Amino acid sequence: MNARKLEFTGTYFDGLSARKLAVTIHLSPRQMTLSLPSSQTLAWSYKDIRRQSAATGDNPPFHLEHTGAEFKDHGQESLTVVDETFLPNLRAIASIPLDSSLKQTKQSRHFILALAVLVIPLFLYGLWQVVIPQLSDRVAMQVPVSWEEKLGQTVLDGLPKALAPIPDRAKEQALNTILDRLLATHPDQPYDIRINISPHKMVNAVALPGGEIIIFQGLLSLTETPEELAGVMAHEIQHVLLRHSTRGIIRALTSQILLTLLIGDMNGSMELALNIAGELDGLSHSRDMEREADRLGLQMILTAGIDPDGMVRMFEKLEQLDKLLITEKSTPKNTEEENSSSWTEYLSTHPAGRNRVKQLKKQVALAGKKSYTPLLSDTNWGASMHRKLHPEPDGISF
Repeated sequence: MNARKLEFTGTYFDGLSARKLAVTIHLSPRQMTLSLPSSQTLAWSYKDIRRQSAATGDNPPFHLEHTGAEFKDHGQESLTVVDETFLPNLRAIASIPLDSSLKQTKQSRHFILALAVLVIPLFLYGLWQVVIPQLSDRVAMQVPVSWEEKLGQTVLDGLPKALAPIPDRAKEQALNTILDRLLATHPDQPYDIRINISPHKMVNAVALPGGEIIIFQGLLSLTETPEELAGVMAHEIQHVLLRHSTRGIIRALTSQILLTLLIGDMNGSMELALNIAGELDGLSHSRDMEREADRLGLQMILTAGIDPDGMVRMFEKLEQLDKLLITEKSTPKNTEEENSSSWTEYLSTHPAGRNRVKQLKKQVALAGKKSYTPLLSDTNWGASMHRKLHPEPDGISF
């Protein structure tokens, strides 16, 4: 029987510098002892030794690291041994099984990798769903109104020709009468809210940052009374006052910045982020925002002394129309319609949920029966609102 070899030479790294030291290794049943050139000795308990890589199997070189915490003056210590008899003799002399210990580093790495696969998606989900919205909302509330106004005007000026508003004095006068009645409930609000009318047939309304509100002709044609339109306008005004569009844009920008940090594509991510502010579909709102605008919009209607049944009827119509339009999504569209396809349904950009009308009715019931002052009682609403827009002589021609 061959005698066990108990002394070997190796290369030691203290974990604090790149300097390597030639050491003598003495094996004993419970530990290995390293003798440094400075005559200092280090005792490594076998339970605190991990093999850095088992890829070479039982073939040298053997790379070990010391995980013990008793040597406070050292960093992550490691040892390299090139003698092919080192590992067999180490296994033979040690008083504890070493195979599981020496393979633990590789197993730990697999565990950490598996854990990362599970944890990272949860972390990113929490980041996108909780951290970014809360952080963005705080930032949005500090944005100056003047900045919002410039942003809203930029979006308005950049609309495609088919969507761009055109002047119509008669319709604007009627809508401004409704607007004044609604804004009288918030005399101290900081925005110069303006109504713009687009000739496009889509059934929609959009609140831009800073106070610009776009009402599309398709929506006007759907209304039968000024109270119905007032409900939509009150809803859109709340989007402005609550800074919903601004908050949405800042959320998107924050998401893109974080995405840039993750993937390193600064140019591509920033270009996409900057385009968000100029795209209408970037102004769609979350369900929480929609519910908030519904609730406060209806409260505005009640405070203004306007019959709330008009708002309820309008959103009933929009829900019914949305169901019908779903079946039309597969029909061929021309280029301009494809560019605005996500804006052909009001509820696609105002997703408050299936119980929206139910909640509105509940809020009306809680308010109790009241007397309301009619809007524009001397106006033939259908004749005024259902006709096509008549631009001013210096307006946009189509």
